[in-house]
Amino acid sequence: MSRWRKKPLVVDAWQFMPAGHCEELPEWIDPQWFHEDVDADAASEGNHIVAHRGKAHMLIPAAGGTLRADYTDWIIRGVNGEVYPCKAEVFTATYERA
Repeated sequence: MSRWRKKPLVVDAWQFMPAGHCEELPEWIDPQWFHEDVDADAASEGNHIVAHRGKAHMLIPAAGGTLRADYTDWIIRGVNGEVYPCKAEVFTATYERA
């Protein structure tokens, strides 16, 4: 077995946080990726006000399928333009500010 170290590289990243707690949305993040969980019981009863009080998340289209990001996840644009989420704990263990 041989051992390998990641090459140093610089990526663009934005942390998904509630409005007012995050940096300005970069142009490479599509606003259509933002969604909110729907309360199925409230929606079936016709209560659309309650039905849309769900957990905010992002659905990011990717080559291997749709990827979900939740609050505090980092959204990364890689060296080839690919966009994907990364959990905050993994991001802070892997990346440092350039």
